[in-house]
Amino acid sequence: GNLATDNSGGTLSVTANTITSTGIVDIAGTSTLSANGAITLNNGLNDFTGTVDINNASAVTLADANNLTVNINNNAITSIATNTGGNATITDIDPAGTQLNAMTVGGILDLTAAGSISDGGAIDVSGTSTFRAPAGSDIILDNANTFGGAVTFLINGAPGNFNNLNVRDSSAFTLQDNLNITGDLNLRAQSLLLNNFTLGNAATLTLTSDNGDIAQAAATSITHAGATVLSATGGNIVFDQANNFNNVQINNADTATINNDVNSLDIVGVANTAALNIDAQGITQSGDITVTNLADLNAGTASASIDNITAGALNVSANGITQTGTLNVTNLADLNAG
Repeated sequence: GNLATDNSGGTLSVTANTITSTGIVDIAGTSTLSANGAITLNNGLNDFTGTVDINNASAVTLADANNLTVNINNNAITSIATNTGGNATITDIDPAGTQLNAMTVGGILDLTAAGSISDGGAIDVSGTSTFRAPAGSDIILDNANTFGGAVTFLINGAPGNFNNLNVRDSSAFTLQDNLNITGDLNLRAQSLLLNNFTLGNAATLTLTSDNGDIAQAAATSITHAGATVLSATGGNIVFDQANNFNNVQINNADTATINNDVNSLDIVGVANTAALNIDAQGITQSGDITVTNLADLNAGTASASIDNITAGALNVSANGITQTGTLNVTNLADLNAG
């Protein structure tokens, strides 16, 4: 059905094969919409003052000049997109998951899903964003999104056990405190600030900064037994608390610093990096290290096993040093075996 301009002071109820509008839809009460195909009410001057109940549709696109509250009441609905001048509150009962298509929210985004959450297009939210999902869900928001405020992931109202978490933000991104992730954690933003979190032993931690630093908040500690892959284009990598990484691969950084590692650290590889500072209780090297300036490796009271290193200068301090590869050092190489 096609809705012309509708300025109803009451409620709206429409059932049709598809639902579209050629004018402005302004509904003071509840709107109930059901379609075999798509629902597309995308005039930016629409105003759904009451709740919009979607009982059936293949996909939903809604616009609202002000706040928008949507309840998705049917598992057949595959995706939703909104464009609001105010807040967007979305509730989806589908345990198969919720896909957010390209959307703009002028205020706060609050999504409650019955399954995993993904994005089919870029999400632009001016205010805070809250994503609620059941335990064990995946959160995959890997388009070129922009989250203007804090982003929070909740299970039953509190940080809980997610499976995979993948977030991309075209602005600076801060990971909330005390997340528990059993699968992979993949974060990409202009800059990244990490709080405390836990990962599964077999998971991969991938952190990418497109134009800034990757760092951790004060008084935090990161423990990860799996692979860690770091890239900070135009910025520094700074992990300066009492962390416990198992292995680290650094693909890009101005200066990469991993200090106070409480156990042995395996350096999988370092490339496109100006300076490297590693402080751990034992160092092994399973891939090449290439830095422009100083590579400073401190293995504490444990030993260091180093391989191919290309650097402007090199300092290695350990209780015993084993060197099996080639050292290509432009200036001073200082190996202190204790």
